[in-house]
Amino acid sequence: MRELFPAPREEKIAQAARASRQSFLQGEAGRSLSRAEFLIWQVSYIRKRWWVWQFLLLLFLGGAALCQKDARYAQHLLGVLGTDFVILLIPELFKNKASDSLEIEGAAFYSLRQVYAARIFAFGLVDVFLLSLFSAIAVGAAHIGPGQLLIHFFLPLTVTGCICFRALTSRWVSSELAAVLLCLLWSAAWYMTTMYLDWQVAAGTPVWIGTLVLCSGYFLYAVQRALTVREAAA
Repeated sequence: MRELFPAPREEKIAQAARASRQSFLQGEAGRSLSRAEFLIWQVSYIRKRWWVWQFLLLLFLGGAALCQKDARYAQHLLGVLGTDFVILLIPELFKNKASDSLEIEGAAFYSLRQVYAARIFAFGLVDVFLLSLFSAIAVGAAHIGPGQLLIHFFLPLTVTGCICFRALTSRWVSSELAAVLLCLLWSAAWYMTTMYLDWQVAAGTPVWIGTLVLCSGYFLYAVQRALTVREAAA
């Protein structure tokens, strides 16, 4: 009876398990997605309604700029709605953090940094297209000067982006609602500042453009830090 059913040998079982695991990993490596396919898959997970809302916001802003004869009111509107453009990204960026799915994605085949990088890249492509289209219309049709557009629209927009990505990696901001409130506080501060002080005349356009360049550099740092923190969390 023992000859028909020999006792199992642990070293043979371990050797068979290692061979099976290696064969499985080789098969999965052969079927891995290309960068383009991976990006397409990540885009499919993004809720497209936020891009639609961004487009409608810029459409409303462009129409309001065309109808307004008071340049000062149009400048205030650019600043307020510029911050709203970034706020619309917060629910999607905070989706993984709010649903406590970071550990699950961190254990996936692709790293958490790759997942966030792909989604941020997708958001960047769409937003650059929308903002470029809006800028062309604002300068061409609404007769808003490039300097005014940079100062009153892109500067508050960039600062809001810095707040958003810093909140994403902050231990003190645990929900998207808190991030939205921080961005709204900045929007209110910018509105009150431009309402009662003519800083463009006081400081001069070159100073504001230099400030925008510094904020843009910090924005890139905030994005890079968000990706680094996500990689460390995985």
